[in-house]
Amino acid sequence: MMDDVAKEECAAVPQRKGAAAPKLKKRAMVSLVVGLVVAAIGILGAALLTFPDVSIRRVGISTEGFESPARKVSGLLITPDDPVASPTPAVIFCHGFTQSKEAYFEPARELARRGVMVLDIDLRGHGSTGGAADQNYSEAMDALGAVTYLRSLPGVDADRIAITGHSRGGVTSTRAGILQPDEEIKAVAAVYSSTSVRSAMERQYGGADGFIGRLWKHLAVSHAFDVHSEADVDDRDFADTITADRPPNFLLVIGSNDELTSVEEQEKVVALAAGLPGVVPGRTYGSFEDGTARKFVVTKDTHFSEMTSPAVWTAVYSWIFRAFDLKAPAPATRTPIMRALFQAMVMLGFLLVALACLYAGRHAFGEGRKRWAPEPTPDRKRDYGIVALGCTLVYLAASLAALPLVGVLGLGAFIPFSSLPLILGPDVLAGVAAGQVLVMLSAFVLLAMLERRWKLAPASAWPRPSAWMKRGRGEEEPETLGAGAVAFVGLVPFAVFALLYSPTAYALFLPRGVPISIGWFLVLAGVTAAYLYVSGHFFHAFLLPRWTDLETRRRRVTYVLAEAGVRGIGLGVAFIPFAFNPFLLIGGLVPHTRVPLVPVVAVIGFVAFIPASVLTLFFRRRGYGVASSSLLMGLAFAWIFSTQVAVRFF
Repeated sequence: MMDDVAKEECAAVPQRKGAAAPKLKKRAMVSLVVGLVVAAIGILGAALLTFPDVSIRRVGISTEGFESPARKVSGLLITPDDPVASPTPAVIFCHGFTQSKEAYFEPARELARRGVMVLDIDLRGHGSTGGAADQNYSEAMDALGAVTYLRSLPGVDADRIAITGHSRGGVTSTRAGILQPDEEIKAVAAVYSSTSVRSAMERQYGGADGFIGRLWKHLAVSHAFDVHSEADVDDRDFADTITADRPPNFLLVIGSNDELTSVEEQEKVVALAAGLPGVVPGRTYGSFEDGTARKFVVTKDTHFSEMTSPAVWTAVYSWIFRAFDLKAPAPATRTPIMRALFQAMVMLGFLLVALACLYAGRHAFGEGRKRWAPEPTPDRKRDYGIVALGCTLVYLAASLAALPLVGVLGLGAFIPFSSLPLILGPDVLAGVAAGQVLVMLSAFVLLAMLERRWKLAPASAWPRPSAWMKRGRGEEEPETLGAGAVAFVGLVPFAVFALLYSPTAYALFLPRGVPISIGWFLVLAGVTAAYLYVSGHFFHAFLLPRWTDLETRRRRVTYVLAEAGVRGIGLGVAFIPFAFNPFLLIGGLVPHTRVPLVPVVAVIGFVAFIPASVLTLFFRRRGYGVASSSLLMGLAFAWIFSTQVAVRFF
C-alpha cells in the first residue's frame, strides 16, 4: 500500500503542459487585467485629488548658515493657483517620525488650496533627505533652512512665514521657532510637542533604566545618541529655552486620546510659553502683534488620527491665518481618507499584477505535486513526535541566545532602520534573525547526527524539496524545479511591483517607492531572507514530518498554526535576556495601559508569522522549495521598512 502511494506520487513530476496549464494561464490573465484596472482607477482618483487648484514641484533646500557641513533637504513646493494675498504668505510643513513629506501631503495641499504657499519637507533621515534622524536635536536646522529658502523666493511675503507639523514635526516646529536667529517665523502651530526626551521615554517605555534601556544597543536610535548619557539627553531637552515670544505665536493641538502623551503634559508646554501656572483649552493668550499669542486646543483624536483629523487641521489653518491677519479659511475636511483609499487601490492593483507573475512562473516552469512527509508506521509515530519536540526546544534556545549572541559578536543594531513600536522595529528583528540563523546552523549539524544515528527524522538534514520522497527504498527521486524557477518566482513578482509603483508614487506624490538607502535595503532583505530560508528548512526538516497527510486542508492548517506558534513564542522568548522578569510590564499603545512583554510579543509574532508559514508551505508544495518564498518575503519586508515607514539612524 505504502509503495503504491509513493510510486504514484513519484510519477507526478513537474510537467510544462499538464492539465493545470490552461487554468494557470487563465488565472494569470485575469489577475493581470484586474490588477491593471484597479491600479488605473486608483491612479485616476489620486490624480484628481492631487492637482486641482495648485501647482507642485520638487525642490532642494540647503541648511547652509545653520550647520557645517550643510545638508540638502528635499521638499515639495505647493503653490496656490489663487493666492490669498500678494505677496503670498507661506507655511513650512514638517512630518512625523518614520514618515515622509508625502504622508502629510494631503493636509499640506489643502492648506495651499486656501491661498498660501506651502513647503512640505523631508526631515533628515526620512524620505529623500539624507543623513540620520537625531531625536529632534538637529532636525530644526532643516526647518530653518526651509525658512531661508522661502524668504529667497520671489513673490513670497517674507514677513508672513509660519511653520507647522505633527508628532516629530510638531517638536521640530516648536524648536525651530525657539532657535531662529532672527524674527523670521511669524507663527508656530504644533500638533503634539514634547520638550523632554526623558519624560517621553518614561511615559512610553518606562525610562532608560527599564526594558528599552537594556535593549538600547540593539536599537538603531543608539547611533544618534546614547540614552544612558545625561549630556546627550539634556541636549535634547529644550523646555528652559521657551520664552514669552519664543516660539512666536504658539499653538499646540493635542488629541485627548494621544497614546504618546497626556493632555496635562501638553498643557504644561503651553503654560510655560504663556508664563502662567496653567492654561484653559480653547482660550487665546497674549497678542499676535508682538509674537506672544498662545493657545491650547484639545480634540478627541489619537496620535494616529491626528494626521487626518478635520478638527486638528481646522485649528491649525485658523491659527496660521489669524497670525497672518487674514480672513478665516474654510474648515479642513476628511478628503485625506479618499486619497488613502485610492493609494491603496494603486498598491492592490500592482500586487495583483505581481500575483499574475507568480501564475505565469508556475505555468512556464511547470507544476508538480510532492510528498511532504514520510508515511509513519504505528511504531514510528512517537519517534516523529520526539523529533518535533526537539525541534521546538532547539528553536526556542536559538531565540533565547539570538540577541546576546549578536551583542557578543559586536553587531548590535546593524540595520539602521526603525519603526514604532521600537521593540518590533526591523533593527531589533534583524538582530534576532541573525542570531537565530547562527544558532540554527549549528543545530542542523547536531540534529543531522542524531537523525542519522537513530533514523528518526528525514533522510537529509538539509533536504531538497522532494527529499522526503526518498526513504531508502530505491525509488528514483522525482524531478524538482531548478534554480531558474526559484529565482523567477522569488524575484520577478517583487521587481514588477516595485517598477510599477515607484514611478507612479513619484508622479502622484504617494509614499515613496524607492528605498531610502539601497545598500541597507539589500542588507535587510538579505538578513530577512536568510532567516526565513534557514528556519524554513529547519521546520520542514524536523517539525513537518509530524504531519504526514498534507493533502487535506485541516492538516495543512494545523501545521501552519503549529509553525507560526513556535515562531511567535520564539520571538517573545528572544526578549527574555533583556527583562529581569520575563513578564516585565511595559508601556502599551493604549493610554494608561501596561501589558506583559513576552506573551504579548509572542501573540503578535504568532499572528504575523501565519502568512509567512502559509506562503512557505504553498511554495514548497509546488516544487519551488523554501528559497523562493524566503527571497520574496525578505524583499517585501525590507521594501516596506525602507520606503513606507522608514527612518535612518546612521
